[in-house]
Amino acid sequence: MPCALLIGAAAFAFGWLTDGRRPHRAVATDGWWAGFDQAHYLLSARSFAAFSLSPDGHWYLPLYPILAGPFVGRLADPFLPVDIVCFLLCIPLMRGIGRELAPDWRLAGKAAMAAFLTSLAWPATLQAWIMPWSSTLAAALMMGSLLATLRSLRRPERIRLAAAAGFCGALVGGCRPIDAALLLTVNGLAGGGAALAAGLRARRPAIPLCWAVAFGASALAGAVPTLLLYLAIWGPHLSLYLQSSEQIGFDWRLLPLRWVEIMIDPKPLLPEGPGIIERMPFVATGLLGLLALPAMSWMRRDPAWLPQTLAAAALASSIVLYLCYRDLHAPGLWQFYNIHYFKWCFGLLGLYTLLLARAVWHRPLLLVPLLPLAAAALAWRIEPVVRPLAAPERLDAGELAVAVPSLGEYDALALAATASYDAIYFGPQSVRIGSRPMPWLTDVKAFPIPGGLMVQPLRRWPAGLLRLDVRPGIRLDGAPILLRTVPVPGLPCWFGQPSCGASVLPPPVLAADQTMSLVEPAGERFLGEGWWYREPGGHWSAAREATLRFRLPDASRSGVLLLAADALATEGSAPLDVTACAGGKVLARWSLRDSSLRLLSVPLPRAVLRADGTAVVSLSIDAPRRPSEIEPGAHDERRLGLFLRLLRWHPDAPAPSG
Repeated sequence: MPCALLIGAAAFAFGWLTDGRRPHRAVATDGWWAGFDQAHYLLSARSFAAFSLSPDGHWYLPLYPILAGPFVGRLADPFLPVDIVCFLLCIPLMRGIGRELAPDWRLAGKAAMAAFLTSLAWPATLQAWIMPWSSTLAAALMMGSLLATLRSLRRPERIRLAAAAGFCGALVGGCRPIDAALLLTVNGLAGGGAALAAGLRARRPAIPLCWAVAFGASALAGAVPTLLLYLAIWGPHLSLYLQSSEQIGFDWRLLPLRWVEIMIDPKPLLPEGPGIIERMPFVATGLLGLLALPAMSWMRRDPAWLPQTLAAAALASSIVLYLCYRDLHAPGLWQFYNIHYFKWCFGLLGLYTLLLARAVWHRPLLLVPLLPLAAAALAWRIEPVVRPLAAPERLDAGELAVAVPSLGEYDALALAATASYDAIYFGPQSVRIGSRPMPWLTDVKAFPIPGGLMVQPLRRWPAGLLRLDVRPGIRLDGAPILLRTVPVPGLPCWFGQPSCGASVLPPPVLAADQTMSLVEPAGERFLGEGWWYREPGGHWSAAREATLRFRLPDASRSGVLLLAADALATEGSAPLDVTACAGGKVLARWSLRDSSLRLLSVPLPRAVLRADGTAVVSLSIDAPRRPSEIEPGAHDERRLGLFLRLLRWHPDAPAPSG
């Protein structure tokens, strides 16, 4: 345990100290305090520090920010003590959970701690712990409630365990009430059922009665601090945050779509990615363990089947809950750190992976049913299908009016458009069906896609005349395309199928010997995925891979694509290695050692063009870096690589006939 705590503290400290968004002052414009959630956490903590209970100083529920109040004015990150204590508490809690799930395995506790610490090797997981989120406090409390319930399954007569389970579960409601209600339901049913069974076996009806009273009374006691603080701030009314949450809500019909989009891969529907399982493969094996291990233990009459079933139910219900959350989308999963919703699950999924591997090691024949089950769960992707749509009644740069049938969560409208990423994703765009407004975030959301944007209903829309008014900074360039986005069987885009890089919107035509500026709307249309918003002179690549999409007027002619670009590189720093590929072929490689403007030449043979002349050129950046890492005094913490300014296609002579 001391070694595990030391390793955990070192990992947390390393992640916190090296995080490019770490703030140096507790002000809303510095570092991660500029984020919406973090800014409101900080505002609430400062209000508590000033003993202010005005609703204007609070947004989220109060349990998480009030714990940071004593550190306001002393630390640039007043949530740091709260976060690191909750994080380190999860390590002994994981050990206890491991021992309950595999009581016959001497190393179960150590394996559980190792699984939790190993999950931090994925940067997104570590980022979710070091950045202030109310889910950090909720994670420790949820694991505490789960552990107490697991222990009470063996000894239901110990009402202290029932009280701890109820109290910790109710405290979760001080920051995440839906999580608390779900966890208390699962724990209450499992623990109460075990107590009832024990009472019947021993003919002692007092056992289930005392368990239920202890669990219920402690849950009420755990809810009191939050309730009193809530009433003191907002009174007997719904706060704006709870009103917003109630309006957004959850929809179980979204589950099949989100399973593929969030867990497996959002491509080719959305260019964002990867899915959680692609980036963290242990999530797939952990989920497989959730399904298989309780059934296997039950068939062997192993008493561990009930603890394993309880833990599986708690994890699965939490994951399903957030997959059904209307405001969770693939673009926000990594870019805006919404992966934090699932962070309490990652260590436990790692443990279930180890338990499953141990079971397969002793019984290799288990692979016979497990492999088809895994394939059936993972062999899916979302192939958008174009549906008929009437011609628009009105279409200009800022407004669209078109008659639409009734649309649901599995439909979408794609439009050619020119805009920055943030203008499309954050909106708000105004959508009306007839005279009925479709509220942003609750009923509608827009996503950037190559060549434009995609508008997606989050609830059922009635048929009628749809009017879309986009915010300033967005220009509509073409008629809409109606799509059906039902998941279909097929290999995920992990395998690099060419169709996964395609967009539902046709790429623009790149005329011969015409220089296109990437700061002009006409030039920005050639940018695919992987680019930052427009800056003076051009666009920075935003990831390890950035793409260009265009269609050549004559697919029978080869040629050369010329790119005017400079790199984030300085003399003395490591060179920036860039590889250009198309159609699965490497076309060019460069090693850029300084930031001077240069002309990069990419040969385009006919073999890499599609039949209609479409080309998708991928620029792979070997090691994107932050300006703050190589330029003294720079404060830009984005990971950048290539800065593209101009592009031009120069065709070769036409091929001889015959």
